Amino acid sequence: MEEGRISFQQRCKKFLIMIVSYWIIMFLLRDNKVV
Repeated sequence: MEEGRISFQQRCKKFLIMIVSYWIIMFLLRDNKVV
């Protein structure tokens, strides 16, 4: 049970990091008007 919980937390962290990094990139591109 504990191992599954840890893997689930790691998955959530990776997912959140992906979303945050995506939004940061979009914001930077929009701010610099590269697109």
